[in-house]
Amino acid sequence: MGGIAMGQLDDAWGHSSTEYLSVGRSSRGVIALVSGNQTFSERLCRVTEAEVDKVEVSRHDSVDQVIETLPMWRERLRLVVLDETAAGKLDTAVSSWVQDQSAARIACAYCDVDRVRQVFANGCYPAAISSFFPLNLSFDAWISMLKLCLSRHTYVATELIEALSTLPGLQGAPPNRAKAFANAESASWPSSGNNLNRLTQREIEVLKHVAEGYQNKVIAAKLGLSENTVKLHMHHVITKLGVHNRTEAAMIYATAKT
Repeated sequence: MGGIAMGQLDDAWGHSSTEYLSVGRSSRGVIALVSGNQTFSERLCRVTEAEVDKVEVSRHDSVDQVIETLPMWRERLRLVVLDETAAGKLDTAVSSWVQDQSAARIACAYCDVDRVRQVFANGCYPAAISSFFPLNLSFDAWISMLKLCLSRHTYVATELIEALSTLPGLQGAPPNRAKAFANAESASWPSSGNNLNRLTQREIEVLKHVAEGYQNKVIAAKLGLSENTVKLHMHHVITKLGVHNRTEAAMIYATAKT
């Protein structure tokens, strides 16, 4: 895989670089979107900034560019999202260094399933890239996925789970072992169809509004319920779906409806 040599990292800090983030917004966290192919649109960046609290988005052509600007905002860098081309060029040593310096998570948002399967199977998961999800999501699903990554959860799309059997330590393993590993990885993301079918109509209504970004108070007003009743419904939803929080529940709903 490509990337810059570790010996170049300190030198990169001495290079002059363009200020990507305004000083007036210095208290906000940073999501860096990396693509040399303009995969991440300006509209996507603006929606992200509007929907994710206290976060600004910075677009970059390469991971090298992220490293160049890291000294200016490494304490604020929370998430780096690569497209599949940038992910394929990522050097694992560079990935480890970036994460050590900034405590940011690295994820891959992809369009080409076959190409990202090769990236995924090359051993970059989970140390170098901790989450893989498709880019062709609705805006609501995209926001939910970013919030999931920002909360330091890991996600791997179902269509990539089969590639787990090629990871080091599982090559040549019996099918049941590879399957067990895959099940462990996806335990917090059960089959959306089956689990959504376990919800009552009212729970579905509440979850739909959560996935649309509404808070409990607003949902209560929309459905003519008390806020405590909405909280109770969400508790049941989270339990039935086997997830950790409302963001994960919303992501299951959003991806099922995509």
